[in-house]
Amino acid sequence: MFHFLSRHLPRILRWRRALAAFTLIACSCPAVLMAQQPAAGPANQPTGQVRTVELTLPPVTELKLLIDYVSEELGIQFLYEDEVAQEKISVRAPQEIPVDTLLDILRSALKMKGFALVDADVKGWMKVVKADDLPRIAMPRQDRPIQDFRGTEAVTQTFLLSHMSPDKLSGIIKPFLSKQGANDITLPDQNLLIVTDYADNLRRIAKLIETIDQAGPAREIQFYTARHIAAGDLVKQLTATLAARAATGQVGLRPVTISQDERTNQLMIVGTKAQIAEVDRLVKAFDVSLEQRTEIYSFQYIDAMRIDRLVKDILDPLTAKRLYRSAIDRDDNLLIATGTEAVHKRIIWLREQMDVATKRPSSGMKIYRLKYANAQDVLNTLRSVPSANVGGETFGPRRGVSALGRGGVNLSRNLGGNDSPIEFVPGPNTPDQPGEPSPVPPAVRDEPRDERPQDEIPGIAPPAGSVLPGNANVTVDENTNSLIVFADRTVQEMYAELIKALDRRRLQVMIEAKVVIIDTSDNFSLGVEVSGFSSNGLRRMFEFTSYGLSNVNPATGALSLIPGTGFNWTLVDPSVADAVIRALTTHRRAQVMSAPRILVNDNAVGTLASVTEVPFSSINASNTVATTSFAGFAEAGTTIDVKPRITDEDHLQLEFNVALNSFTQTGTDGVPPRQTDQLKSEVMIPDGYTIIAGGLTRRNMSQGHDGVPFLENIPILRELTSSYAEAQSQTTLFIFLRPVILRDDKFRDLKYLSDLDLTEALEPGNYPVAAPLLIK
Repeated sequence: MFHFLSRHLPRILRWRRALAAFTLIACSCPAVLMAQQPAAGPANQPTGQVRTVELTLPPVTELKLLIDYVSEELGIQFLYEDEVAQEKISVRAPQEIPVDTLLDILRSALKMKGFALVDADVKGWMKVVKADDLPRIAMPRQDRPIQDFRGTEAVTQTFLLSHMSPDKLSGIIKPFLSKQGANDITLPDQNLLIVTDYADNLRRIAKLIETIDQAGPAREIQFYTARHIAAGDLVKQLTATLAARAATGQVGLRPVTISQDERTNQLMIVGTKAQIAEVDRLVKAFDVSLEQRTEIYSFQYIDAMRIDRLVKDILDPLTAKRLYRSAIDRDDNLLIATGTEAVHKRIIWLREQMDVATKRPSSGMKIYRLKYANAQDVLNTLRSVPSANVGGETFGPRRGVSALGRGGVNLSRNLGGNDSPIEFVPGPNTPDQPGEPSPVPPAVRDEPRDERPQDEIPGIAPPAGSVLPGNANVTVDENTNSLIVFADRTVQEMYAELIKALDRRRLQVMIEAKVVIIDTSDNFSLGVEVSGFSSNGLRRMFEFTSYGLSNVNPATGALSLIPGTGFNWTLVDPSVADAVIRALTTHRRAQVMSAPRILVNDNAVGTLASVTEVPFSSINASNTVATTSFAGFAEAGTTIDVKPRITDEDHLQLEFNVALNSFTQTGTDGVPPRQTDQLKSEVMIPDGYTIIAGGLTRRNMSQGHDGVPFLENIPILRELTSSYAEAQSQTTLFIFLRPVILRDDKFRDLKYLSDLDLTEALEPGNYPVAAPLLIK
């Protein structure tokens, strides 16, 4: 909703000014200003004298009051929204101000609140709008001087740049633009920069642009041909060096541009004379000769690839990367090497030391007897090793080197389409030579076969012999727990390292478990039985209650006490009635503790079980006959499964599962129901520390009441004719697990623990007994 105000509403304005304590006093006329027409001056005002006013405002004044006053004084009609009317400002003018500056004061006040004053669509009217988008309300400068605009007016000016790019200049002037509404637009193709801001700020920006957009030093182009290094690598080195030194260069100077031509291996340098001279000095420092040469080396007894690997290992990584390049000719077992004189001396020394007949292996077969690991498990691990790269050695068909390490050509034969240089080595896992008859296979039965891989068929072990990385044949001998490897010398070295790393004694962990069960129960029972009779001639009537405390004589109605545990009391009065009372209170406190121990290998599973088996039967019923047969055993007890895994020297990760089963009662058809309490977790603990798990508490409470209908509702008769029982029990389970790592290779720590147990069991120690010996 728009508000408008004109000079024809002086009474409303005077009321608003009085309410806001707005006092406006004309210095040139003793009359009240609001009563004057702004178009005509006072009668006693001298001609040509500037008209002034004095503003006296409270600390906080509504913005709309200032708008109303400016409207009345200058005869301008304004349009503004409610949002403008709610704004408040503070104006302090201790001295008189000219009337013609009121509009500029209003523009400044609106600018402070994020508004701007523009011409309305109706002639003679002005409106207040938000200043969040100055280009929408700005006036183009065109040919009008910037000094002619009021400082609070939004103006758009276009700058034609001569020496600086619009994008770079835009980044420089952005901090100087007004925070709200001002912006700039770049036109790189026309080298134009369009800036919109308030006139007073735009004047400062124009001076800044004029200062910055100045001609710089002249730029030149120079070409340089690299002789000892690739142009692309040289550009990377120069760029990194110049970037590190950019902080000390001239501010605002365009950086030097360096590009390469791979075809001619040339550099193109664009920059000032000083920049080109600096780059030329750096190029001459980088483009120097390394005095490298290329040689071809042949080997007779050792693989050229092995020599190449040894050279790279001997040299430090930086030198090997910069000063050594090599290629392998596997057909002729040649090494083509490019390097410095020092590198070639290393290669010659290695050839003299390694390429000799004494380095030949005596056989392509080697037997590895395992001490700690299972041979089949180690073979499965070797199968999972990728064949492309194992232990830093690339495995695949070898050319020019036989299984015995000899060099030469034309030693390969076709195996499945792949050229393999390995000579034929007879063995149980190697096919016969071409041209020889194959052995006759044993007779087999024509039965359905499982198409799955043997590794995935349950109960079937993988084949003992396998072709593994390095084109090696490996067989398992289960009787001696050995691996038989057929391969050349270099592959044998790799397998020796792998098998040595896998065949290591695993540390053992002693698991000490304590299971504590605390059982608490409190029971109370009270029963009363009474018997009475009445007679009418020969007819006699008996009345009695029965809760299993006594036997009733059917002839006389007398009660015969059945003795039971607890307090027993009876009253026999043939003339009146018989009564029996039994009361019993039971309290039980039980603690069951078991402390088993088990020794487990690292990363293996150990189980502690104490299980009770109860047989049960099954009934097979039909329409004519029913048979009962043995169905099996129902098990209940305590089972503890633990799996320790040593993570470092003093910590281990322990997975445990504790299950406690118990028979609660006798079930139907002989199958007893079970109740199970289970704890399962995985924790990380230090060596020798105890895990406290459990705290499982099962609490049972029951109350029973047997009585006579109607009489059970009468307080006294209820106790004399009823049976009451109350039971309360509580069972708590605690589990304590303490793993201890046994590290000694001679098992001295295990012997020490065993001796302690032998001492507690009163058994003699396993020590030699001193006895006399007969010496002849």
